[in-house]
This record gives sequence, C-alpha cells and structure tokens, in this order.
Amino acid sequence: KGLFPQQSKESLSAEVWRWIMREFAVDTGWTSLENMKLVAFVPNFDPIKGCNLLWTLPTLAQAGFSSDEAQVLYSFLLDQFRDNRAVEYPEEVGPD
Repeated sequence: KGLFPQQSKESLSAEVWRWIMREFAVDTGWTSLENMKLVAFVPNFDPIKGCNLLWTLPTLAQAGFSSDEAQVLYSFLLDQFRDNRAVEYPEEVGPD
C-alpha cells in the first residue's frame, strides 16, 4: 500500500525533509527546482507586526532606497542565510 510500503512514517518524513532542505539550501546545482524556475523561495513579511517600519528606515531612505527597493534588499539579505546554509535544520535532517 502506498509508494514506499516498506518504510515507516518516520523514515519517510526524514527523507522528505532531506529533499526539501536540499532544495532550500541550494545544494542541487543547475538541476534544482529553483534553477529550473519551478519554485521560488520568497520571504513573507506580512505576519511581522510593524514590518513596514523596516522599509522606511532613515538610513535606507538617505541611501536612496524606496520602500519597494528596501523590501527587495531585505529579501536578498535573508536569502544569503539560505545560500550559506545558515538556517535551522529539522531534527530529522542535518546539514550534511
């Protein structure tokens, strides 16, 4: 029954997390879903209370950033954590 009947739910969960983290941590080179433009990792700032204050920081405004450009900058900076694997991994999966 199912695609992998011989595996437990725990081992299947660990395998799925490995696949997800491999994609998320930019580990699959040119064949990644992101590089093939099939998936994109974009931060959702909406749940953060007062996040609009980030887009209008005086320092960014003085540097000439509009609100939209500031949001793009923050998205880029957050993506650098992902590119450098500076993310918390689920228990089932390590960074190796």
